[in-house]
Amino acid sequence: MTGTDALASLNALYDVAGQIRATLIELQAQVRITLSGGDQ
Repeated sequence: MTGTDALASLNALYDVAGQIRATLIELQAQVRITLSGGDQ
């Protein structure tokens, strides 16, 4: 595995981690909306 391969793999992992993080933030927002909207 060359340095270029390692860098490409690292970038791919970073990309996936970013997507997971964005999904979690989106879910948190949905839960917050659901919880705050349930009382009204």
